[in-house]
Amino acid sequence: MLDTPMPGAVKIAFSREPDFFEGLRLQGRWNQVICGSQNDNLTVMGTRSIRPMYINGEPTDFGYLSSLRVSKPYRRTLALARGFDRLKQEHGDGRTKAYLLTIVKYNHETIALLSSGKAGLPTLMPLEKYHTYTVLINKFRGKRSHALDVTIKYGNEYTLTEILNFMNQIGNKRQFYPVYSLEDFEGAFSTTFSLRDFYVAERDGSIVGVIGKWDQSICKQNLICGYHGWLRPFRLIHNILHTITGFNKLPGRGKSFKMFYGSFIAVKDDGPNILAELLEHMYQDHNDGTYDIFCIGFSESDPLRHAMKNFRTLCYQSRPYLAYWDDGKEFVQQLDTNQLIYLELGTL
Repeated sequence: MLDTPMPGAVKIAFSREPDFFEGLRLQGRWNQVICGSQNDNLTVMGTRSIRPMYINGEPTDFGYLSSLRVSKPYRRTLALARGFDRLKQEHGDGRTKAYLLTIVKYNHETIALLSSGKAGLPTLMPLEKYHTYTVLINKFRGKRSHALDVTIKYGNEYTLTEILNFMNQIGNKRQFYPVYSLEDFEGAFSTTFSLRDFYVAERDGSIVGVIGKWDQSICKQNLICGYHGWLRPFRLIHNILHTITGFNKLPGRGKSFKMFYGSFIAVKDDGPNILAELLEHMYQDHNDGTYDIFCIGFSESDPLRHAMKNFRTLCYQSRPYLAYWDDGKEFVQQLDTNQLIYLELGTL
């Protein structure tokens, strides 16, 4: 993972210290790692995760493919194609009909290979773009109000069941929204997330919005491998001015961002003002220098994306795909394309 950073304006390697498999537990209720090697060297790897998601409004076991990596000396070989050939064999267990897969905008080699239609590779169906916002936290930024008719409370003022019921009530109207349960938060998520990490918007005694502050740094880290383009001089200027502008320094090569994710998003009637108010409280609770940034993601047509307009952000794009073989063709054709898409950034 360290030797295969992701390209882009900020080149990032996704470290998984101290135990790769501890971080993997966050991705799905069932996980599998597929690796290829040559001469005792790891050449290719990827993970296959299964968890229940809402598909056309119904809980359905669905797949997610992640951590696709090819060692640099083997990128122009058949290593990745052979990895997918093994994945196709494993797919024969019938756990799911199809998979989500996200590829960052600048990863042209992977996009070209997986879209080539070569024998054994799955069919890829592109979905709408996914926008990941990196919010730069500033300790001098004043608090702003966005939804004056709601009260924001912490999750421990409710029961976990109350919050999960609301999340699933909203989530079943969105394609690929995870079906969350007590098992998730009392099991795999319990070392990285607590009930107090939820922020809940309430109106007239009823929950109308939820977001979670998810810090996964004890098992997942994003290490900086370099800045490119305009971000290189921007970082130098930013770091010179950081003491008077209220931002933390942007970390140098080999250092990691102190960060968390805005996760488990559910908002009644897709109201961006409610989400903005939740984000505002979460932001103000963590602008003491403990964190440099937090990240949050939305599909391109998601109205909740408008909640980001009052925050200082850097945004990068990726493209989600549905990956499937012949046995999943009918399943994919039946997907309701009118539903908004939700992807949980904390598990991508």
